[in-house]
Formats: sequence, structure tokens, C-alpha cells
Amino acid sequence: MKSDDTHLFIVHGVVRAILLDRPVKDAYLAIFKSVFPGAVLGRFGCLSRRTAPLHLQRVCDSLYRIDNVGTACASCYSATIVAQLLAFASSLPSEMVVGVKKQDGKIVGHAWLELGMGMTVPAIVNPGQVDLAEYRPMSRMAPERAIAAWAATL
Repeated sequence: MKSDDTHLFIVHGVVRAILLDRPVKDAYLAIFKSVFPGAVLGRFGCLSRRTAPLHLQRVCDSLYRIDNVGTACASCYSATIVAQLLAFASSLPSEMVVGVKKQDGKIVGHAWLELGMGMTVPAIVNPGQVDLAEYRPMSRMAPERAIAAWAATL
């Protein structure tokens, strides 16, 4: 395992642990509050080549495939948040989208990342590359909005 892969695997494990401990919106806020000061102060250096949509898709796919190996249980939520952390650290606007569909009489959720908000057609990073046309977006989360909403309550 390369050094970058090891770091992503560790970050994914931490994100996953936080997600398992609380509701998604609370976990999302806790994760981005913890990295917000470093991102604002530019402490993450240049990550531009690591935030190209193709690279972020590869990150998501790698983390999502971990589920098939049996060493951990990856999810679209945790893989998407790791990709969004990389985008956020490089000041690349993004939104995590959570959509739902009905499947076999049950409601099924999926999370994906839309990059370059404000563009006519945002780039999509989709863990597992599932058919998004089947999903109805229910929630959109951006780090800046989550932190601004939290700060307004102080």
C-alpha cells in the first residue's frame, strides 16, 4: 500500500467511526469543524492534482471496494466525505448529495459528490458508480454552509 493510500485508508476509518457514532448531519459537521481552521489558513498546501474529479472518483471507488475485500465496511457516505475533505482542503467548492430511491419495497439511500458548484454542469464523483437517475436528491451538504449554520447558533 502506497503512503497516500495508507493515509486515505486511515482518514476513511476515522470518518467511518464518526459516522457510526452519530447521525449523518452531526457527524458531517464534526468532521468539517475539525479541519475548517486548517483549510481557512491554507495549511494543507497544494492538493490540486489530488482534487481532479478523476482522482477523487478513484479515491471513492477504492474506498467503496474495501467492502468487497472484507477488511472493513465502506459506504458511499464515508467515501464521499473523504473525497469532499480533499476537495475542501484545496478550496474546490463541492456538495455532498444524499438521494433516495425505492427498491424492493424499501427506501435505499446513496451519497455522491458534486464538484465545481456554480458551474453549468458540475463534475460528479459517485462511489460505486451507481445509476444516479434512479435517486431523488433529498439533502445537499457543503462544509461552508454546515459551519455557517453552526456558527449562527453560537
